[in-house]
Amino acid sequence: MRIIVIGQTSYQEKDLIINAISSDGPISFKVRGGLSPTSPFGWLNTPLVVADVEYVENVRYRHQILKGATMVSSPMEGEVSLEKMESLSLVLEVI
Repeated sequence: MRIIVIGQTSYQEKDLIINAISSDGPISFKVRGGLSPTSPFGWLNTPLVVADVEYVENVRYRHQILKGATMVSSPMEGEVSLEKMESLSLVLEVI
């Protein structure tokens, strides 16, 4: 499923809850160890990242748990200009 990250929330010690938008509507899922410096999914902390994700639906928890993810694009790729950062901050405020 392709998503656009709109925000994240710290959960317990090193876990994250990622809030995103998909073609099916808003979605949130848990990334175990997402705040760890060695996490392979640390890039999900950046708002407006577009990613393809797989998650495990779990009836025991409120949120699905991330199984795997691949970054499609990031607003921080390449050279970052002041105009681009201003546009991104405006979009984040609107969201």
